[in-house]
Amino acid sequence: MSIRARIFSVIAAMLGSLVMVVLPSQSAHAAGECIAYATLPARISINVDDTIVRSTLASVSGCRGWDFYGADANFDGPDGQADWLFWDAFGTSTRMDLWSWANSPGTYVIEDATVDIEDSNFNQIPVVWQNRYTSIRFSGHLWSFTAGHANGVTNLRAQAAHYSAWDNNVGYNHVWVMMQRRPLNSSTWSTFGGRYTSSTGWVSYSYRTSQHYVYRLAFRDHPWVWGATSVALYR
Repeated sequence: MSIRARIFSVIAAMLGSLVMVVLPSQSAHAAGECIAYATLPARISINVDDTIVRSTLASVSGCRGWDFYGADANFDGPDGQADWLFWDAFGTSTRMDLWSWANSPGTYVIEDATVDIEDSNFNQIPVVWQNRYTSIRFSGHLWSFTAGHANGVTNLRAQAAHYSAWDNNVGYNHVWVMMQRRPLNSSTWSTFGGRYTSSTGWVSYSYRTSQHYVYRLAFRDHPWVWGATSVALYR
């Protein structure tokens, strides 16, 4: 408890019920304080050589109506500073170029910001910066999905792939692919099997059934690749 808060507490105790003293919350922001942040999507998928993302300077409260002289911040990731950002007004956006060969997958944050705003007497307005985070990974794919049903046997096949730092899509080797199905008149998918992909990303699965289903394949998010789901086929 601050010294001021202790003094107010003593006064309140002395005066008893005659005077009610309301203490300011220690978490409350000071009058005129600006609370600002820069927008970021929760997740970013790298699927081209240069993925462009825009970030907008925004405020929670207390930032409007002052003289604005600019704001800047660092966009930091697993390898350190990935970009330097600048805004010339609240509500404006700045561009980030995320290069597949330069930006490692992982968690990124907009931090270490400076927001320069002053009142009419050239007094600096205090600014509280709220960091915003995003997760960047390569895009995942399940391509060339085929499903066949003959003589009581269903055969499923597809290739798992992901974008890479070499600016192309490559087969996703040794990733677990789930086999999923649902009845034609249902929206609920169930996983009934799975296989690891080959060194080139291909996966095949066969099983015996007399029933017809809608099929799809899927793999989960991984630390450096986003999960993917194939198209759905009825067989």
